[in-house]
Amino acid sequence: VGLLLQRGEEGGKYVELWSKKLHAASGEIEALPVVERVFDVVDKFRDEFTAYIKATKVDTADKAMEIAHSFIKKYSPVALPLKAIREDDVWQVDIDVGALAVKIAKVKIDARTGDILSYEIPQK
Repeated sequence: VGLLLQRGEEGGKYVELWSKKLHAASGEIEALPVVERVFDVVDKFRDEFTAYIKATKVDTADKAMEIAHSFIKKYSPVALPLKAIREDDVWQVDIDVGALAVKIAKVKIDARTGDILSYEIPQK
């Protein structure tokens, strides 16, 4: 349910992902020579969507910080995870990327998939 209430960038990515999957399933249905196969395609889509809604790949703050830390290390040699807060199905992780002063990078992670939804890294 949390995914359905998302707004902004996270909600947009969610809608985009499932719109593409729905469009692909529709194309598959249109190409079917036998009506009975339509139910197989619909069932497959429904099962995949249900599994996505129920899944939680990132269920702890430690996992969220580990994913965010690995991601931020690509952009900054200094990265110290500070905190992770879960809001619905999104982890908001703060990471200190300042060498001499505190500079906070923010990473949003999809709790269901572990994907990076967005990030902000302060300039050096």
